[in-house]
Amino acid sequence: MISIKSKKKIRLTVMICSVLLLIGCVIFLIYYLGIQPYHSKQLNNKYKSLYYSVSDSPESDGNNEVIDDDSSENTPVDINLDKSYEEGAKGSDGILLKFSKLIEINSDIRGWLKVPGTNIDYPVMQSTGNSEFYLKHDFEGGRDKNGCLYIQSNSKIKPRSKNLVIHGHNMDSTGMMFHQLLKYKDIEFYKQHPVITFDTLYKESKWKIIGYMRVAGDFKSSDGFNYLQSTFQTKEQFLNFVYQIEIRSSYKCPVDINEKDSLLMLSTCSYEVHDYRTVVVCRKLRKNESSDVDTSLTHYNKNVLYPSSWYKKYGGEKPTVTSFENAMSFNEIDWYDGSLEVESSVNKTCEVDGYNFKILSNSTVSFEGVKDTSIKSLDIPSTIEFQGRVFDVVSISKKAFDNLNKLKRLKIGNKVEIIPKKAFVNCTKLEEVIIGDSVNTIEEKVFYKLPNLKYVKIRSNTLDSIGEKAFAKIYVRAKFKLPKSMSKAYIKLINKCVPDNTFKFKEYSEDANK
Repeated sequence: MISIKSKKKIRLTVMICSVLLLIGCVIFLIYYLGIQPYHSKQLNNKYKSLYYSVSDSPESDGNNEVIDDDSSENTPVDINLDKSYEEGAKGSDGILLKFSKLIEINSDIRGWLKVPGTNIDYPVMQSTGNSEFYLKHDFEGGRDKNGCLYIQSNSKIKPRSKNLVIHGHNMDSTGMMFHQLLKYKDIEFYKQHPVITFDTLYKESKWKIIGYMRVAGDFKSSDGFNYLQSTFQTKEQFLNFVYQIEIRSSYKCPVDINEKDSLLMLSTCSYEVHDYRTVVVCRKLRKNESSDVDTSLTHYNKNVLYPSSWYKKYGGEKPTVTSFENAMSFNEIDWYDGSLEVESSVNKTCEVDGYNFKILSNSTVSFEGVKDTSIKSLDIPSTIEFQGRVFDVVSISKKAFDNLNKLKRLKIGNKVEIIPKKAFVNCTKLEEVIIGDSVNTIEEKVFYKLPNLKYVKIRSNTLDSIGEKAFAKIYVRAKFKLPKSMSKAYIKLINKCVPDNTFKFKEYSEDANK
């Protein structure tokens, strides 16, 4: 049995440990939420003063807009650099002179990024050894949870990669690095700040934003889309990459893009789904191009493509995704202004599962016939899939059945609306027909002189026209199955089409079709 004295010692020990733990936690919080962020901001201020001249001080975003941040970020710069630094002057090594003092301190610097309307105004690094070194280190190489902005290892500033990717922490606790990048989630914020500045060691550049997307964050791929890809073998490959960006963007930016352009991606963590990335995508300002963007033309993307995990959490269905050339062939691309010409797909024919179709639009086709003319049973589908795109089969060609003289059974798909005149004139062995849900018109002489046609089922509730002699001279005791709700109306139409017929009519409940 433990003595009273021992119990007091245990309680005292527990109390001392608890106090020490509490003190440790307080010290930890003070350091990580106070001292280190303060040190990071002071350090960043120090290097801003080496980058900016007085006339281009970091407290202004270039539009006389003061960024609301703590006072240490907005301390006026008190150093005068040579004015030639502002004019893009370079040294003998081709490096902009305004980077010269920063390179002396750390040769890993690759550029400087400034995003108006935010506190993003930082050097951009790239380690030659450890590709993610600056994920947890500051400009001087010291340990820092804020890290630095840094360039993806496969991206290069010279020669500049076609797609340059910059990573940065989303520091919710300190508001630093790329935390305020998420302001671009708001389309109104984009409209006010559609252009950013990223100067590499070798060139000053402005960049127009072209998209705001969310992707799976494994830093490799997102459902087959590798947003970190930096080089491209062909212009078609690059344009398809841009197409993948455009369909993933939350809103459509009124900025043209072509195969000669270069991209910049700003990537940070976001938490809509575990391990996601938010990426702001930009296109380099072209030579002699105005930096103005008519943001009044910006609009939300109604069919954003997200990673599969998004739909598992939030529901919804993925939109149709094909390729740049496919989308161009249907006139669905409004951002391309290059030289590549793509032939229209409309009015072209395609073959799916041995059936021939004519493309009418980006979502509809016409049934044109079958490859095997000896076929005896045929189901015209309601929809087909071709080159990643789903099409409704909405019509039947007048010549689709010219060579199907052995056909005995036919089912017409549920998207067809009109059965054309004399469509089955050569199908003399036809015995059974099922008419689909959407047919509203059966033109004249459609089934004329088909003596073996013994069974007709009409599934449509919208049939309002049967042409002259459409069912004349079929089997004299042909059996018609009609939807109960429309049977009286349909019998009148058939009797008008074939007076004094000896057909048999039978009703069925529409529920039987389900």
